[in-house]
Amino acid sequence: MATLVHDLLNFPDSSKSLSTFTATITQPTIVDKTPEDRPHSPVHKRPRLETDVLRQSSNKSLVVTVTSSSNIKPSKLDINRLRSTLSKFVQDILAGDPSSIGFGTASHACRALVLQAKQGDALYRLLDQKFQSLVGQIAEHLHTEADTRPKLDWVSAFVRSCDGFITKTELLTASFSYLDQIYARANGLDSIKDMAFKKFRNTLFHSESSKILDQVHTGVISWLDLERNTSRKSAEIRGDIAKLVQHMILHRQFEVLEARVMDHTRTFYQAEMRVIFNKIVGSEATNDHIQTRVEEEIERAADLPPLPPATVDMLKQVTEKALLTICTQWSSGSKTDVHSAERLRSLYNLFKRTNVKDALIIAFRCAIQGCVHTIINDKPNDDDMVDHLLAFKALTEKTINESFHVAPEQIPRTNLVGSSTMINSSQKVIFDADATRAMHAAFTAAFKTRPLVPAERIARRIDKEMRSGQGKTSQKEYTARLKAILSLYRYSDDKDVFRIFYHRALAKRLLLGRSASDDEEKKMLKFLAKEYDPEFGTCEAMFKDLALSRELNESFHKHEYSSNPMTTKLSAMVLQHSAWPFTTSNDKAVLLPREMREAVDSFEKHYKKPHENRKLHWIYSLGTATLTARFTVDTKELSVSLYQALVLLMYNSNDDLQYLEIKDALDMGDDDLVRTLQSLSLGKKRVLKKMSAGKDVRPEDIFSFNDAFTDPRAKVHINSIQAKVTQEESRRTQNTIEGDRKYLLEAAIVRIMKGKKELSFEALQMATIDAVKAHFKPEVTDVKKRIESLVEQEYLERKPDADNVFLYVA
Repeated sequence: MATLVHDLLNFPDSSKSLSTFTATITQPTIVDKTPEDRPHSPVHKRPRLETDVLRQSSNKSLVVTVTSSSNIKPSKLDINRLRSTLSKFVQDILAGDPSSIGFGTASHACRALVLQAKQGDALYRLLDQKFQSLVGQIAEHLHTEADTRPKLDWVSAFVRSCDGFITKTELLTASFSYLDQIYARANGLDSIKDMAFKKFRNTLFHSESSKILDQVHTGVISWLDLERNTSRKSAEIRGDIAKLVQHMILHRQFEVLEARVMDHTRTFYQAEMRVIFNKIVGSEATNDHIQTRVEEEIERAADLPPLPPATVDMLKQVTEKALLTICTQWSSGSKTDVHSAERLRSLYNLFKRTNVKDALIIAFRCAIQGCVHTIINDKPNDDDMVDHLLAFKALTEKTINESFHVAPEQIPRTNLVGSSTMINSSQKVIFDADATRAMHAAFTAAFKTRPLVPAERIARRIDKEMRSGQGKTSQKEYTARLKAILSLYRYSDDKDVFRIFYHRALAKRLLLGRSASDDEEKKMLKFLAKEYDPEFGTCEAMFKDLALSRELNESFHKHEYSSNPMTTKLSAMVLQHSAWPFTTSNDKAVLLPREMREAVDSFEKHYKKPHENRKLHWIYSLGTATLTARFTVDTKELSVSLYQALVLLMYNSNDDLQYLEIKDALDMGDDDLVRTLQSLSLGKKRVLKKMSAGKDVRPEDIFSFNDAFTDPRAKVHINSIQAKVTQEESRRTQNTIEGDRKYLLEAAIVRIMKGKKELSFEALQMATIDAVKAHFKPEVTDVKKRIESLVEQEYLERKPDADNVFLYVA
């Protein structure tokens, strides 16, 4: 063994390079072994020369020490010849040509120049120059190839260039090991390998003029597109790509390549889904297509062993998410798309599996919001707004129940704690609460796009239900229908608007006897007061007024005797102004016939006996009357409004009357008179005949009594034409609501400040909004205006040293 090592480390006898070399061989102590423990034959170890360092054999029975002593005096060296030898050797290796200089000779020459001639610096610079020249040639060659070769052929050329460069670098690193270990390390320089690779990276990848890195990316992407579009699999190309990945990792360029590949993968699959979207989205084919694509990516990655596992996982996620992101575009479609349970169920299961469910939920919410926005802002169909909203909401809830759920066995029990799932009572399915919350958020956002109107329409729809009653449906179905309508009320911030319109509609139902059931009315008020707004409880005073009015009428009929038959037939309702939502300032008095006037006067006298200081104001527009009408065929009992009765009574002494004659006799406003005449002559029950054609009533029109009127029923109810809400009336209502809101805000601010004494503007603003949120949601600017108004009224004042802080003035 000693002889072999000695031969390895000494030059041949013909070499004059070194005059003295000392090889010290240290033999370790050998413990005598039994014959059974000794090997049957000697073990021969051959020393190996590594690519960057000369390592000892793993057998530690031999220690070799190379000693460079200053006492060793070298003989005269032919330095120029040695440098020339090594220069030619390097040139041959880098050129890829067979060299006449052996590796042993080159190693001995390197040793002599480094150890004896101290020429390590010159030799290191020689390699530096040679490597710089080599990488320059490689870069130029690759740039030239890029202009003439197809992309995938160029990738193969790039891989061969990298392979050749690494081979040459390893050969020179092994041959110049003395330079590496003795000179470079001692002087803090890069190893030969590091120096060569650094030049390779700087020239090929980091140079501003180099386009090689872009060409690498383009080549890889071209290969991916080829396989993804055609399913062509080339073992040779995949082998080159695997080597390319290895080189990118080695030269620290893989992260950039990885980012480019992920970006392109995302773009590729998004573009693919845009093309085939309408054919497969939402069907079982969606799941199959995505699964197939993911499996293809995993299989392709498996053929690239150098690819890190983290990159494979990222590629899978990017592929799935890219396909799913485009799937969410169904949300911009029609209502049918929103309510396609099969599509949604397929998408939901897929999104849930890939942990991107939130994207589907957001898209679902946007779709719902868009549809609700369309319904609410369809002004020509405002009368049907609530019915359309109810139908849409019911269908959406049905879709959620059918689509946004999974079987309990598909979800780990540990995931149910704190999750956004709802388990039904039978434990058969688990519903996703996020979908329901998305629906509620969508409705709320859409309602804000048209303030006031949805709340008004919901109140009118409730009024319609309360008038018609349950009809042929069961009590349970009727209650469910009412609750469904009120569920829309939750989405409106204009709680006060709903209350005002509901209050007015309730008053008309009670006064005109149009309510289907007083018990249902009271039950509804209790429900509204408990679930929505306590102020609905004040409406119970209306029922008390009606009860007192009945008692008052009984007393009037019992104690007031008169020859006028109208007195015994008059039934008046005395209402507290504060409990009823009617204004008397706009209700014009009309001229009543003598008999009616006397009956009204008698009632007033009877009422004022116990209530001297009270004043009665008659609202004739809400009055009703029952008339007996004799026609040619038979006699009918007509149920009409007071205005209709006043017009019909004029025909007791007249056959024909002109519009202006009627107006002068009754002193009725034009709007009321026109609607009254239209209802009597142009409606379904035409007890009057309009002599001129057309539906419009003009001052010159003449109306005659229709003796030929017939109806199968003995009692005929003639509906009056309700006044349409004009722009002026709408503006007046809005002004009333805004005025009420101002008072409510100011009252809330004063109440808060009275308790707190001192608050900053931000704190007062938040407290005020919270205090009135049960009625409406005020804008910040409205709160600020009310605060400023209270400062002007000296209810509040600003703190002297802090303008943003307010004090309560006692």
